[in-house]
Amino acid sequence: MTIRSFKILMYLSLVVVMVFAVSSCAKKAKVLEKEAIAKPPVEVKPGEVTPAKPGITEEELARKKREEAESARREAMENARIAREQESLNAFLSENVHFDFDKFNIKDSEKPILERKNQWMMDHPTAKVLIEGHCDERGTTEYNLALGDRRANACKQYLNLLGIDSNRLSTISYGEEKPIDLGHNEQAWFKNRRAQFIVTSK
Repeated sequence: MTIRSFKILMYLSLVVVMVFAVSSCAKKAKVLEKEAIAKPPVEVKPGEVTPAKPGITEEELARKKREEAESARREAMENARIAREQESLNAFLSENVHFDFDKFNIKDSEKPILERKNQWMMDHPTAKVLIEGHCDERGTTEYNLALGDRRANACKQYLNLLGIDSNRLSTISYGEEKPIDLGHNEQAWFKNRRAQFIVTSK
């Protein structure tokens, strides 16, 4: 065999080895791709505890579940407390004390409203309240401002008697300036002859 023939034989052998290597790599890549497709990622639903990883004991997993349950319970209790508090505040703000025409004395029918307001203020000892005195449209502006002032102070004095400190209560009169019913009849006038309560700080 000549040297030239030997070189040609070596060259052909090298080409065969390279073709075999490339073919093997391509087959291996296809196998890995098929395995990846056959195993989709695990989806964890909200609220589900992730399966224990290697090294986490069942006791640790149980403790984690207890902590999650306790956290959910506390959150539910806090949400319920906030809802009750808001409902209580809405009730306090929505009830007005009403008065007879040209009067500022507290009627027996209105005393339970003031007693409920007293209880709310007892339950919220740091709260401060502004009492607004209002009148209907009849009478002069000056007269109604004075009457509204007497109505607001009558409510303040009644709450004082029930045990609320004066420094937690302030008063203002709007006379006929802020009606809640714009009608010109007895029904509208009744609604407007009122003392209204505003929480200024909690």
